[in-house]
Amino acid sequence: MKRCWGHVLGFALGSALLFAPGLLPAGAGPMDAHAALVWCTFWVVPLGVWAGAARRPWLCALGAALGLALVLAALAGFGARDVPSLSHGGAVLLGGLGLGVGLGSLLGRRAATAGSALVLVAVLGLSGLAVGGGLFPSPPAAERPALGAALLDLSPLTWVLESAGVDWERHPAVYGPAGTDWFSGQRRAFQGALLGPLALLVGALAAVGGTAHAARTKRGGGALPLAR
Repeated sequence: MKRCWGHVLGFALGSALLFAPGLLPAGAGPMDAHAALVWCTFWVVPLGVWAGAARRPWLCALGAALGLALVLAALAGFGARDVPSLSHGGAVLLGGLGLGVGLGSLLGRRAATAGSALVLVAVLGLSGLAVGGGLFPSPPAAERPALGAALLDLSPLTWVLESAGVDWERHPAVYGPAGTDWFSGQRRAFQGALLGPLALLVGALAAVGGTAHAARTKRGGGALPLAR
C-alpha cells in the first residue's frame, strides 16, 4: 500500500511541476490566471496519454489529477477574481486528462512518448486554427465569419476558458488575431455548467473504456499498430 501511494504522490509531484510554470508571473507583473489555464490546457491531455500508457495507469492518473488539482487550488487562491467559474474550467481539464488516459492505455508504453507528442501537436494545432496559425495576413473570419466562429469553437482553449467564465471571444489574445468582431453575435459562448460535467463524463468513459480494452488486448496478446 505504501508503495502504491508513493507512486501516486511521485506522479502528482511531477504533474504539479509540469503545470506550475503557468503560475509564474510575466516579467514584473502579477500572475496571469488566464495564461495559467492556457498552459494547463496545452499539457493536460498529453500528460493523460503518458499516465494511461504507464504500467499502473489508474495510479498515475490519480497522481496527475492530484497535481492538476494542486495547481488549480493555487490559481484559485491567487487569481480567482479573473476566473469566475474555475471549478467548471477545471472539470473540462479533468475530462481532457481522462481522455488522454484512455488513449494512452490503448497505445501502450512503447508508444507513450510518440503518442504524447502527437497529442500535444494536435492540441496546439486546434488552438491556433482560429488565428490561421499566424501564417496568414488576416484570420479566416475576415473572409468567412461562420468558418472563423467554427474554428474558435474547435479550440481546446475556448472550451476551458469559456467554461471558466472568461469572455474568451473578446480576450486581447483572441479578439484581434482571430478577428472575432467579424462574427460577434453569431456564436454563443460555451456554458461551463453544461460543458464541465459533460467533459468529466466523456473523460471518465474514455479512461474506463480505454484501460478495459487495453487489459483485454494484453490478455489476448494483441496491440495497436502504433504500439507494436
